[in-house]
Parts: sequence; C-alpha cells; structure tokens
Amino acid sequence: ANASVTRTKPEAKKLATKLLGELKAAPKKFTEYAAKHSNGPSAAKGGSLGTWQKGRMVPEFDNAVQKMKVGEMTGPVETKFGFHIIRRDAVPAGK
Repeated sequence: ANASVTRTKPEAKKLATKLLGELKAAPKKFTEYAAKHSNGPSAAKGGSLGTWQKGRMVPEFDNAVQKMKVGEMTGPVETKFGFHIIRRDAVPAGK
C-alpha cells in the first residue's frame, strides 16, 4: 500500500474480512470492490493481476492461489504487502 494508507494491521484485516463477506454474497462485484477498496496498483485494473508463473508472487499469495479452483474467492491472505482477497479467474494453459 502507498504511504497514504494509515489503517492499522488489525483494522486492515477486519476490513478485508468484512469485504470478503460482502463479496461472497455478491461475487459479481469483485471488480468494483477492488477498484474502490484496493490500495495496491491492481486497483486501476479492478483487481486483475493477469497471469503469471508460480513463484513470481510472494509465497503466501502463490500458495493461496494454487489451492483455489477457478471461480473461487479466498481471504484475507496476509503477505508483507497487506491483506488480500483473491479470486481465481483462470488457470493458464498447460498448468
């Protein structure tokens, strides 16, 4: 997150947990929520990170994604960058 983010770690986890609950009730709002609530660079893309090879992301994020099926959402997943709500949209060909 950028320097303008001032919430504490417990506040960030509480917010991520709340948002995940809302998204599980309305999963089609993921892109909207990511654009509105994310403090990371993917906010501008509605939370999309594109595709990547295993090992490119931090281990906690990679491990969470590897356990998910297409269409699933999980979280909050904690990394050194903060808490994440993850939605797996696809599995790259050959994976």
